[in-house]
Amino acid sequence: MQECPGRFCLVLTLAFLFAVQATGGNGGQRGNGRKPEKRPLFPFPGKIPWPPYNPGLKGNGGERNSAGGRSNAHSAKLAIEQIMKNAAAAEAANVSVILQDLVVFLPMFKPSAIRAFPKFANESQLKEIMKFFSECYDFISPPMRHAIVGWIEKMYPGKPSGGGEKPNWLQSDRMVLLGRFLTDAPIPLLKAVSAEQFAQYFNSTEQCLANMTQMRKVVASVFLDKLFNTWTQDVDKGGERLGQLVCHFQDREIDWMSENNKLEELLQLLENCTRQPIQVFRKIAKKHMGNGTLDAMTVRKLGRAITTIPASMLRNMAFETMNTSLEELSTIKDWSKSQCMMLLSIMRRAKNIQASDLSKLGHLVPGIPSNDFQRMSAQELMDEMPKVLENQGDMLGQTQRKAVLDKILKGKDLSEVLSRFKVDIAPEISLYQLMNLTQVRKEIFKDQIWDCGQATYLLGKYFGHRKILLTDLKDLGRNSRCLNCKMIKALDNETLLEASAMLANLFPPMTQNQFRCLAERIQLNLNLSNITENDFLRIHPNILLFIPEAEWKKIPNSTCPQMTYLIGKAELSLLPVGSLQRKNVITFAKSCWNMTVEDTENLGRLVCELAGPEVKNLSSEVFQVALEQFQFCLQLSDAQQEAVASKALTVFGSPSGWNLEILQKLGVVLAMLDEKSLSMIPNEEETMFMLQGCIHRLRRVLKEVARNPPQYRPFLKTKALEKKMSTTIKELRKNSRTRRSTDPVCPTASQLLELEENNFLWSFESLSCINGSFEELVGMLGQVEEFSMQQLHTLKLIAFEVWGTVENLTMEIIPQLGYILMALSPEEIQKLDLTTVDTLEVLTNLPMSLQNMTDVGWSMEQVAAILMNYFENVPVPNLTAVDLTALGQFICGMTVQEIAQIQSTEYRNVIAKMGQMTCLQHETLAALKNKSEEAIGPLATWTTAILLEIGKLAAGLNAFELSSMSKDLLKVFPPGAMPLLSEAVLKELSPELLGGMNPESLARMSNEQRNFLNPEQLTAVQTALEEISPLPPDPHSGSPCLQPWPLLASLLFCLLIAL
Repeated sequence: MQECPGRFCLVLTLAFLFAVQATGGNGGQRGNGRKPEKRPLFPFPGKIPWPPYNPGLKGNGGERNSAGGRSNAHSAKLAIEQIMKNAAAAEAANVSVILQDLVVFLPMFKPSAIRAFPKFANESQLKEIMKFFSECYDFISPPMRHAIVGWIEKMYPGKPSGGGEKPNWLQSDRMVLLGRFLTDAPIPLLKAVSAEQFAQYFNSTEQCLANMTQMRKVVASVFLDKLFNTWTQDVDKGGERLGQLVCHFQDREIDWMSENNKLEELLQLLENCTRQPIQVFRKIAKKHMGNGTLDAMTVRKLGRAITTIPASMLRNMAFETMNTSLEELSTIKDWSKSQCMMLLSIMRRAKNIQASDLSKLGHLVPGIPSNDFQRMSAQELMDEMPKVLENQGDMLGQTQRKAVLDKILKGKDLSEVLSRFKVDIAPEISLYQLMNLTQVRKEIFKDQIWDCGQATYLLGKYFGHRKILLTDLKDLGRNSRCLNCKMIKALDNETLLEASAMLANLFPPMTQNQFRCLAERIQLNLNLSNITENDFLRIHPNILLFIPEAEWKKIPNSTCPQMTYLIGKAELSLLPVGSLQRKNVITFAKSCWNMTVEDTENLGRLVCELAGPEVKNLSSEVFQVALEQFQFCLQLSDAQQEAVASKALTVFGSPSGWNLEILQKLGVVLAMLDEKSLSMIPNEEETMFMLQGCIHRLRRVLKEVARNPPQYRPFLKTKALEKKMSTTIKELRKNSRTRRSTDPVCPTASQLLELEENNFLWSFESLSCINGSFEELVGMLGQVEEFSMQQLHTLKLIAFEVWGTVENLTMEIIPQLGYILMALSPEEIQKLDLTTVDTLEVLTNLPMSLQNMTDVGWSMEQVAAILMNYFENVPVPNLTAVDLTALGQFICGMTVQEIAQIQSTEYRNVIAKMGQMTCLQHETLAALKNKSEEAIGPLATWTTAILLEIGKLAAGLNAFELSSMSKDLLKVFPPGAMPLLSEAVLKELSPELLGGMNPESLARMSNEQRNFLNPEQLTAVQTALEEISPLPPDPHSGSPCLQPWPLLASLLFCLLIAL
């Protein structure tokens, strides 16, 4: 499988998710896979296509400006202002119709546009406008939401009475008016609302709180405090009024519901939560269960809350209870895979699971062992599995899916299988199997997302040499991301701009090479010196990044504002930090800058290119506007980070006075502050939740791009934030306990659940005293990736206290332990029960040493012990494609002799899987490359599709083999293979060969590898990466006899050639 060379684009894409969600933690709740209700009013669910706005659109205030000098964003702002003026002048009944024209501009909303909104004296008009915004709420960014709240506040300023303080403008009727935006109001403002006013608001409508799917825990806490004084009468009027508040219930509210026999009603209300309320479920389960056992009646009462009971209670459930309650249990979506295995082990003790049982098992299917699937017939699986994969496919492991498809394909034709499965099964189908297809129709792309090796083969066979139309790209869906340059050149000229925008909007994003090919096509099809404003704005911003500097100079000066706007929307991280092209792009954009508030809003990610002195010179107002864009800036240099942090301290004052609202504004900028500044932030619960969300999302981004080459890697760090959060946790815990101060801070079960992935912030001493809640929470603790080996060892000892020796760790318990398993010694691993491929897959899904962000990972000694244990049951010559799938990265620990024993017929069906493995030993890579040739054909027969499937194993090629590859193959040399090439191989590669490789691959060359290169080789690499300008062509380079050498030397050389 091809490792996407454009993976570094995920930096800013994930950073956008960070910016959108960083306004608060989720209270320790995990997502349950539910999606917000789709709102038909907004035409772009999930993704905003490019271009987001046509300046020539009539009827919405967006008529084209004849001067041609206004930017797209400025035109949009004028259009927005005009639409709002029209709404202010219209009858209330017509406001909603007028506002429909505003939808197209939502992606371009800026605070300045909202500040320019007119005041509405008519209450009915205002209600219609806020109803419109509430329906579009999910597509409006947090800064814009806050700006809308501020706009409403300006219309209700309030007047101080008798020279006193201004009264709180947020009365019950205005709370109703704000709708979903109420949760975006400042916390001090919400706290100032009287209990009486809040009760009036609560009783005025049934749906307000139900729609607040983005409610933060801190907001819910304020609301619950307001309600509790009138709790009895309010809840008796109808619990459904509580809406999303029930998802944040604490002991106080749950105790009241229990005392008043309303727990079953509460469980029904919790079904509407957009995130799984684990904390609430857990507390309800304890109320229901006590120390009792599970019977059918209790299972029915608990509902989804049963997923939070200790594993021992699930394991001890009677078969009669399991059988009687199967219908209820199978409909619960929140089971972990380990819990599914525990429940089905009860059934399997009484009977073998048959294919006919699959439809009854529902969401318990992920607990079926892979071996059980392989005992079923191909026809039975063909009949039952399409529906299972459609509903529970995401919960099935790769090994289970491989076992199912492997068995089916041994008895059924691939074309028939693809026609029956309407879900993605592409990862389980090998390129070798695809090559046996006699015909490729467009339907093969409909439900499948092929990797680029598979797609390259299928697309080549499907298109041949014909023109590629816009309708073709729609038929291909996400598979169009694998079009090569030859195919891009075949795009229809008539719809080139629409097609290029469709391709550039794909996620995962295209490679640099593909963007460069699109840019070349657009250059050939459009005359940039005479391009119209309308056509210019239809070019996707990312494509503009790859237009050569010479072509940029042809673009009319009148388009400068549009250029700034477009470049600000582009993924600048597509270009290496040190590339000349990136510098040229930024220089061009800076020539158009005027650092006003409005211009700063329109700069987008270009804000990240401000130098340190430029940041410090920003006015306070402009800096606060720029803060929204700084949320995307993960590649700021140390000097830039210091400037941003310094400016934040200047604008917002001492951190000791920062409240939650300021922390939310700063967002990712908090990671730029030093430890001293962070230590001054008050240690409050609200701060802890804010930092938790900040760290969680930032770490997600950093983890995703950890394997990127240095030129694309983000520079922000989380250590200082983590230290601050750890201090806050300890201080809060100390204030709430009565033990001696010398005792370790022992986290409660609630605190562990709230921190989730941030539980690594506890010291190992603190973790050593969680024995009482360990079995209940081990599944969550086992997923914490950042635990140190000392912390994991502490948790391992607790696991042994709970379950005894390592021999007692069953196939149901092992998945729960997760990362804790890496604390096992080689001797303990030898005693582990590894008789099933599913247990082996649990181990291989954990990282190996030197291949992850931390120092924690499987050592080669542990890997050797795992392999020895497994091979005792399944000798190497007997390994099937399913076994190899489960082995995964552990194949890197096999000896050259063991690799040679693998059956090539089995190996050819997992080549793409093996091509994703990061083996560090050249001997291992060479052995796997040899096995690949044995399985799919010698190197001389390799096509682009095969090389993409080989992936990282291409690093096993020697210098002679690389030199024998065609230029076309070198252009697609897998980027993941580059950092694995050995010193000996690199030294033998010619500068011409290196210069002919694609930039994505060369960019992944490590600094150590660069040090191995001679000056000519290094120059070739730097030129290909555009780090230096290419040498000017020599006019006499056609023949060595015409070089401007001294005449005598030239004549002697030519004489030698002639002889």
